[in-house]
Amino acid sequence: MTKNNHHRILLLSTLIGILLVSYGVFLDFSNFTDPTSKDLLGLVLSFVASILGIIFVILEVQEKTSMFMTGIIGSLCSVLYLYFWSPLLWDMSIALVYIILNLYGLYYWTHPEQKRQREDHSLNTKRLTLKEWFNYLIICIIGIIVLYYLGILWGKYSSPLQAATDATTTILAILAQWLVTKKYLEMWYLWILVNIISIPLYMSINSYAYVMVYIYYLVMSFYGLYTWKQNMSLIKNKVLFK
Repeated sequence: MTKNNHHRILLLSTLIGILLVSYGVFLDFSNFTDPTSKDLLGLVLSFVASILGIIFVILEVQEKTSMFMTGIIGSLCSVLYLYFWSPLLWDMSIALVYIILNLYGLYYWTHPEQKRQREDHSLNTKRLTLKEWFNYLIICIIGIIVLYYLGILWGKYSSPLQAATDATTTILAILAQWLVTKKYLEMWYLWILVNIISIPLYMSINSYAYVMVYIYYLVMSFYGLYTWKQNMSLIKNKVLFK
C-alpha cells in the first residue's frame, strides 16, 4: 500500500466515523420525548467526546504523539458525560485513568530511551513476551473479578451480565491504554476485544452515539494493527505510513 492510499483511507474513515457518530447522536436524541437542557448538554458532550475519540484513533494508527493531547481532552468530556448520564459504574473510572495514562504516554513517547529510538528519533514498536502476556492475564482476571463484585454491591446495573461486561471492558481498556503508552503492538488485539464487548454493552443502556463510535473503533483497530505491522516490517527501509 502506498502512502497516498493510506492517507485516503484515513480521510475516508474519518468522514465515515463522523457520520456514524452523528447518526448515533440522532438516535439518542429521538429517544427523548421532551428533552431538557441537561439532556441536550449530554448529547453535545457525547458527540464531542466521540469525535475526539475518532481523531485519537486516526492519530494512533499513524503513530502520532499528538494523539495523547486529543485523548486527554476527549477523556475530560467523557468524564463529564458519564458522571451525569451513564449508569455504568466503571465507565467514568476508565476516563479518569485515560487522562493519567495519556499524560504519561505523552511524556514516554516524546522522551524515548536511546535504545528504543528509530532513526527518526521516534519510539520503536515493541512486542510482548510470553511471560508478560501471562502476567497481564493474571492481573486482568483478578481485576475483573474485583470490579464485578464491587459493581454488584455499588452499581445500578440491570443484570449481572451488564456488571460483568462493564468490569471486563474497564480492565481490558485500561490495560490496552497502558500498552499504548509503552507502544506495544499487542494493544491492538486488546482494543479489538474491548470494542467487540463494548458494542452490546452500550446498546444495553441505549447510548447509540457510543455504539456507533465503538463500531468505528472496531474497524479501525483492525486497520491500525495492519498498519503498525507494516511499519515494523518496513522500518529498515525507512518507508513509514505517516
